[in-house]
This record gives sequence, structure tokens and C-alpha cells, in this order.
Amino acid sequence: MHELKTLGREMGGARAVSPGLVAVHRRVADVANRVGAPTVGAILLALVGVVVAAHMLFVQGLLPHSYDLDSFYAPSWEFYAHNLRAGEFPEWNPYVFGGAAYTGDPQSQALYPPTLLLFSWLSLPTAALGWFAFHYLLAGAGTFRLARNLTLTPTACAIAAIAYAGSTYLVARVQAPTLLAGAAWMPAILAAAVSTRFRDRGRRVPPVNVPLALAFTLQALSGSQQVFLLTAVACMVVTMVDAERRRIVATAVSLALGGLMAAPQLIPVAYLVRDSTAASGIDRGGFGALSWSDRVILAGFFSRTASETAPIYLGALGAGQALIAIVVERAQKPARVIVALAALSLVWSFGLVGDLVAPLVPSLATVTSHQPVRALPLAVLAFALAVGMYWNRMRSQTVAFAAVGVSVVGFLLAGTLGPVAAPLLGGVAALTVLLMVLATRRAWLVAISTAFALLLAADLALHNANLRNTHQRPAVWQSPSNLFPAPPQTARLLAEHGVSIAGSRYAWLAPRVLRVHELSRAFSAVGQLLLVGGGNLRYQLPALSGYNPLIDSEFTRAVRRSNGAAIPDRHFVYFTRPNTPLLRAFAVRYYLCVPATCPTGMPRVWAGDRVRIVEDRAALPYARISTRRGATTSIHALNAAASTDTINLSLPAGQQSSAGTISVATRLDDGWRASVDGKRVPIRAGHFGVMTVHAPAGWRSVRFTYEAPGLRTGLILAAIGLLACAAACATPRLPRPRHRAH
Repeated sequence: MHELKTLGREMGGARAVSPGLVAVHRRVADVANRVGAPTVGAILLALVGVVVAAHMLFVQGLLPHSYDLDSFYAPSWEFYAHNLRAGEFPEWNPYVFGGAAYTGDPQSQALYPPTLLLFSWLSLPTAALGWFAFHYLLAGAGTFRLARNLTLTPTACAIAAIAYAGSTYLVARVQAPTLLAGAAWMPAILAAAVSTRFRDRGRRVPPVNVPLALAFTLQALSGSQQVFLLTAVACMVVTMVDAERRRIVATAVSLALGGLMAAPQLIPVAYLVRDSTAASGIDRGGFGALSWSDRVILAGFFSRTASETAPIYLGALGAGQALIAIVVERAQKPARVIVALAALSLVWSFGLVGDLVAPLVPSLATVTSHQPVRALPLAVLAFALAVGMYWNRMRSQTVAFAAVGVSVVGFLLAGTLGPVAAPLLGGVAALTVLLMVLATRRAWLVAISTAFALLLAADLALHNANLRNTHQRPAVWQSPSNLFPAPPQTARLLAEHGVSIAGSRYAWLAPRVLRVHELSRAFSAVGQLLLVGGGNLRYQLPALSGYNPLIDSEFTRAVRRSNGAAIPDRHFVYFTRPNTPLLRAFAVRYYLCVPATCPTGMPRVWAGDRVRIVEDRAALPYARISTRRGATTSIHALNAAASTDTINLSLPAGQQSSAGTISVATRLDDGWRASVDGKRVPIRAGHFGVMTVHAPAGWRSVRFTYEAPGLRTGLILAAIGLLACAAACATPRLPRPRHRAH
């Protein structure tokens, strides 16, 4: 108050300070006192550490060149941004598989707010860079909050945040955005789940944990189904560790409420998975499960793993510090929570959960049996929290040397202390040991902990620039603008020849080596000209080929019959034979091919040094009507105007309207509806699954519209969930009643 009076005198003195300004000042002072200078400093330390550890992203503005990011996610973002800026929200993707659900595909992230906002407001390169930066900062902030809720000191929280958000494993997830988003939300969700256990113990436990429900909703919308289910199980596990029944019930209700608010995404996903090749699980039989050979994941970029994992590296001595801290603090409740998280992650990663759940609930096979090593972010989080716990208080020199010994033994077991690794690890380990020994003196603990956090960030930064595993080549960091290249000459030529949503289609006849390794070779010179690896979606050219784990199983069987052979990889759909009935039914008029695969007898539209374009003039038009007179069937083309989710058909000028079957070269899906002259009519599947309707004589217009199945129901359920959250926020939190002693 004295400061406010002084300020008033300096501003003239005649006018009294308003009560509102006094109230604001008191509120700010109260918040500042609760946060405290040490916490602010620790937050800044965590921010600096995460930025240094992921300096390629934050400082240099680069992203790694990887086939998932370049060939799958970037084209999807480009398609999404194009529609948003045109004033349309895409629910259907007309450019792959003869048409496929877009909103229902969890990897599209169409309903995920960060994706929606960034790619509708910013340029594509800036939006991509901002998308990744947001999630690394979210991972650091969530870990800081979780560690604070586990009663760690601010500096220890900063160390845990750097160890998780800047770990080699999480930085490697930049090559798989949906997995990164799921891992980034995980600590924030767990922080909300444990917030009422170690703090606010004098208040009554609310029936709904609103922050938990909202964070869980956002993770569900981010598209990582397996991490989403894992996080739900982890929340229940940490709540049941020494928790009372009221908190367990509140956590379960909050998670259910979060799932309810995510219903606009979850219900369409259920429709899509039901009819896809992933309905009974993908890569069953333990593929992608953790094994003994994966012990080398502890050794940073010196390791090569047998599963779809990236190195789990928390600094030269991070593993030893984590294990020793868990042993020393084993009697404390926060240590029990960390052990429970690590145990759940490892059990899941070894495939044991999938082996148990998949036979009982086959519909969950996709998210439990497929690549169970995707549960490893939870183990990384647990180890990062344990590293923070090590620096939470003073340790004796015996404990410090035990942590060093455990780390050295771990590296020896991993078999990675070779001639390249030893000097680097030795130098970092020597500095870390020095800091650990100095930290045994209580007066220097905070300063030494801060120095260790900076050393940890620098060590992680060195490793994160050289990420590798068996499924991805070493990272080549590039400008985000390289994710969105200009269209090659073949794309421009196909557009000039009428390849469009309401026009003809094209297919590529790639050589076998390019088909088998489509994503990894997509940005070769030939791959770019053939528009391999999302090129059709990127440049808005409809094709039947594509890449996605969620492919309609009936369409896949039709492609197999058309090719006369099975497709070895369940991710891809491609064609090896031209001019088949399926391709003609879907209006495939043009083929991109290299000279060795170009079919003979087809007129050549364009010939380059490496790639040619040929034409099949017998391909059916995109929209046509079939009329029958006696034994004769006539097929006539119709005028078509289409957007992403709508198709309008009309008769060409001068053509008489007669009864017949109207066909559109788009694959039938549950979400399509049709009307003839404004009257609803049923849609039937024609040859190879194309959409057909019967038009009576005298018809004038036909309209097809698509709405993601279950989206409307999901929006209603989400509204109910939001109202429940609002009601929970409006309910005052009463103090816990105190029991009187008799």
C-alpha cells in the first residue's frame, strides 16, 4: 500500500488511488508470493535447457528430413491448409484411394486446435515450425508441473523438464508428429491427475477434475490412439497408488468426460477403423515389441535398435541417477508413483498388455498389439522425473559414485562404449561426476544443480543432432520450406489435361524398388516426377494410389484383384497393371511411368528424360449415366462440379433427360448422402465400390454430400461434456470437514 501511495503522489497526489487498482495490486502480489523467485528462475532454466537441447528446431529453425514427415504429414497439412483458407472444413479426402475419410482419420488432426489454428493463420513453413515448437514447450511445461506436484524443488523440476522434453527419444518423435503430440500432452495430463494428491489436501476432492478432462480431450484430438489409451491407464495407476476411493472415482469420471468431449474425433475414428485393414490389429505377433536386443537404446546416437524406437538418452549419467534416486527414495509416495509409471510403460512395451487384451477385446488390438514400444515415452518421463528427484536434495558421495557406477555398467551392457563413444561419454561423464560430488555440499546444491541442468541440456543437444534407428536414416535437418516443394512439371501437365476432383484421375506405374520403398525414395528425382509419397495430395491431383495404415479393406481386396497379386505392405495401395476394369471405372485416364514400365500401345502425352505420361482413352468419365434400351447400354458423360465434400451433377447442354443409373468415380462410404432434384435417394455401390444412384426420367440435378459418420452425434456429446465442465467450474470448492476428537 505504501508503494501505491507513493505512486499516487508522483502522478499528482491530488487524486486518490482507486480501490480497483489496489485490488489488482494485491492479486498480483499474492500470485508473485505464491510463485516465488526461485520458481520463476527454475522455469526460465527449464525453458533455456529445452531450447538448447532442441536447438536445431528453436535456434536454427530446422526440421529433420524423414519419410513420414515429408511424405505423409506435410502433404496432409498442405491439403488441410488449402481447404481452410478456401473457407471449407474438409471431412473427405478425394485425392487418395478413390476417396477416403479425412476427419475420421486420427492422423489428419483435423479437429486438433493447434493444427486448426496454426495452419489456418500462418504460412505453411511457419505453421509447421510453430507446431513442433509448441509441443516441445508443452512437454517441458507439463513435466515441470508434474514434478512440482510430486513435491520436487523448482530446480529439480527444471532438470526433469529438460531431461524429458530434450531427451533424444522425444526429439526423435519430431519424425512422427502424432506420436510427439501424444507424448507432449502426457505429463500435463498426469500432472492434473496427481495434483490433488500431494497438494490442496485441506480441500474436498471435486467430483470432476476439469484440467484433467480438458487435457485428456486435447490429447485424444492429437491423433495418437495408443498413447491416448496408455495415458488413461497411467492416470488410473498413479491415482490408485496410495490414493483414496474418492480420488479414484474423480479421475475415472474426468477421463470419461474427456473422452466424451473428444467424441467428434473418436466416433468417426471408430467407423473408419471398423472397415479398415487395421480392424483386427496391425503387425500382430509381437512386431515392434521391446526385446533384449533393444538395450542399446540407452546409449544415444551410438545405438541401433531392433524395434521402432529411438535412443533413450538422458545424459551421460542420467540412467544411473534415475535408478539410484528411485532406490534411495523408495519409501516416499512420489517415488512410488514414478516406479508405477515406469513399470506400466515397460510391461506395455514388451507386448504383454497386447497379448492379454487383444484376445479378450479384438477391437483394441490396433492400439495395444501394434508397435507396443510406442509406450516408451512414459518410461522416458518416469526416468526424467527420477533424474529430477536425484537433484531434489543433497546426496552423499557414496550415492553419487553409485549413480556413476550404475550408468557405466548400463553402457557396458548396451555394448556401445566403442572407440567413438568412449571419449565423448568420458568427457561429459567427468564433468557430471565433478558436479555430483560438489553437490554433496549443501551450500552449493542449488548452484551445482543449475550447472548440471545446463550441462545436461548441452549434452542432449550434441546427441539430438544425430538421431537414428533402424526405421529412419540419420536425421538431415532442413528448412521447413523444403517440406512444401513447388509442383514438378508432371503435376502441372496433369492439371492442364483435366486431372482434378471432378475430372479424370491418374495412376503411377513405378518400378518395384520405388514401390517397395515408396516413402524413403519419394524425394528422389524419379519419385518427385512420379508424384510418389503424397504428391497427389500435395498438388491436389486425384489418384487411387496412396499411403495410410487405415485403408478400406474392401478397396484393398479390389486392388489385389486388379493387380493380380498381393501388395506386400499393408500401408500402401499401388497398381502394377494399367487399363484394368477397376482403373477405368474410377476414371483413371493418365499414367505416369518410367520407360521400363510404360505400357505399349497407349498414346504418349509427354516424354521426359526419366518419366513419361501416357493416356488410356477408354477410361470412363468421372460422372456418367448408363441408360438401357433393349440389349443396348449407352454411357454418357455428365457435367460435374465438386468440392472436397460435395459433388453436383447436371446434364450437358442439349442432352435429353432419361431414366438411368448415375455413377460417380468416388468410393462409397457411410457418410455419403444423395438427392435427385432435392429428394433424398439411396446410394448403392456399383462396380468396384463406386457410388451409384437411380435417376428417374426428367431429372435435372443430382447432389452428393459427405458428412463424417458420427460427427454430429459427437458434437452433441462434446457440448454435453463442455457443459458438465462448466458446471464443475462454477461449483465452489468447499473445505474438507475436519473430524472432532472425542
